[in-house]
Amino acid sequence: MPVLLANYPLMFVFMLPAIIFFLRFLVQYSGCNYYHRFSQFLFIVTKPFNKLFNNMSAGDISVASLLNMLLSAELGLCVFFYLSGWIGSLIQLFILNLVFLAWGIVEVLIILLIVTAVLSWIPKLIGINYYLLTMLKPLIAPFDRFIPRIGVISLSFLAVFLLMTFVDQYAMPAVFRFFSKIQF
Repeated sequence: MPVLLANYPLMFVFMLPAIIFFLRFLVQYSGCNYYHRFSQFLFIVTKPFNKLFNNMSAGDISVASLLNMLLSAELGLCVFFYLSGWIGSLIQLFILNLVFLAWGIVEVLIILLIVTAVLSWIPKLIGINYYLLTMLKPLIAPFDRFIPRIGVISLSFLAVFLLMTFVDQYAMPAVFRFFSKIQF
């Protein structure tokens, strides 16, 4: 199993389609500008695959994107596990794929938080920063209710970043080790 963690960057490549579907879900759920170039790109790329599930949605939640995300992650990670020579039960493989999908989503959110923080210091890129903040709003908004602002500085952004970093560095490896040791 340590070989799998050592090849995690390669695993991220196999999860790229799932990450694209997650971003499509996040853009639609957060209510980002539909006419933004990045939104248009995500909608065009994912449209044929979402038609497989008749573009199912429940309010702002794109169920078709979530189903495609799960299916593409399972397929990509099964190929990765097969190529890396790991053999396990199907239940264990399914659970480990879900763990790695959640881990990949956490890492994508951390990357989005870092990019948003860096772009906030560049005045010419305020439009892109506003788009990213809108995309991250469902993640940051619950913390805004409990953590007060200091002037124009939002400490909830920092709290979310620290929480996501903790989950990425400590919680997800522990969950992975736990499920990789269990025999089903």
